[in-house]
Amino acid sequence: MYAISSVFIIYMAVGEPENDMIWNALFWITLVYCSVNSVMRVFYYETQSMRLYYYQIAHPHEIIFSKLLYGIVFNSLLWIVTFGAFALFLGNKVENFGLFTITSLLSIWGLSSILTLISAIAAQSNNAAGLLPILAFPVLIPLFLSAINASTAAISGDSILSQLPNLMVLFLFNMVSWLLSYLLFPYLWRN
Repeated sequence: MYAISSVFIIYMAVGEPENDMIWNALFWITLVYCSVNSVMRVFYYETQSMRLYYYQIAHPHEIIFSKLLYGIVFNSLLWIVTFGAFALFLGNKVENFGLFTITSLLSIWGLSSILTLISAIAAQSNNAAGLLPILAFPVLIPLFLSAINASTAAISGDSILSQLPNLMVLFLFNMVSWLLSYLLFPYLWRN
């Protein structure tokens, strides 16, 4: 709902942007806003009794990987809805759809992975909603830079080979976030 309403508000305020860079910036702002709102709730609404129940029935790795998979699947569907709404209301500016799809999916998978881990960290505090963006933004800067560079190239029609360094950064960001989740979550889970 956030995605469609955000795109509709952009359409009503701006119309169809003629500049490709503006389209790309609006796309990423909308996608990040919706992703943060969806992933933030993974641990935020768990009560202490729910955590105790999970602690008794499952291993910490099972908990974190189930939440990571939920975030990835949900945000992949969110990407489909957001891109569809952008194409419908604001036009499709993407010339290399394969590169754009790979870039977007790697980016939102990395975004949801790191936000899930940071959400688990922030849930340990009294102000999880305020702490999540403060902890996440510095960590996500390399992801955003690579995602915006590669998606700008996809909109311009560049080849996938020209964007291999950015795609490798996105891929490695995903691997590191999954590895950190695997290593750190059991320690968070004990508290």
